[in-house]
Amino acid sequence: MKKHATFSIAICLLLCLPALSTSARLETRYGPILYDTNEQIIDYGRSIRPLLSPAYRYALPLDVIVSRHEYLFETVADKLDIKLNGLKISVRLVTSLEELRDKYKRLVPDGNMSVTAFYGHADKTIWYAVESLNRELVLHETAHAVLHHYFIQSIPAKVDEIIARTVERSD
Repeated sequence: MKKHATFSIAICLLLCLPALSTSARLETRYGPILYDTNEQIIDYGRSIRPLLSPAYRYALPLDVIVSRHEYLFETVADKLDIKLNGLKISVRLVTSLEELRDKYKRLVPDGNMSVTAFYGHADKTIWYAVESLNRELVLHETAHAVLHHYFIQSIPAKVDEIIARTVERSD
C-alpha cells in the first residue's frame, strides 16, 4: 500500500507542477533554480537530499527542494567559514551532458569539454545536467559559487578547485 501511495504522490506532483514550454523558476533565498521539465526539478531534489526517505522515494514537494537547496548553500558556507550575505546564484538544470557541454563551449570556447557541471562566473549561474547529478557534484559547484561571491579578487583556479574538492569530499 505504501508503494502505491508514494507512486501516486509522484504522479500527482508531475501533474500539479506547471506545464513547461519555457523555463520555470523555483525561488530560493540564494537565487532561483531554473528548469525546463518537471522531471529535472524532481531529479535535482533527489540529488540534494542527504538520505533516501521512504516517504519521498519518487519525488519531493517543491518546498522541501527549496529547503534542501538552501541548506546545501549554508552547509558549504559553514565548511568554508564564509557568510552568505547578499549571495544570489542561479542554478540552471538541463537534461543531458550534451546540452550542458554545448552551453559550456559557448561560454568557455577553450575550456575542458568533459565537464559534468560548471559555475559561470559572468552570469553567476551553476549549470547541471540532471543525467549526471549527485550530491557531491552539487556541493562542489556550490563551493565554487560561494568562493566567487566571497572574494573580491578571483582566487587562483587551482586553489579554487582544491577547495571545491575538499568541500565535496567532506560531506
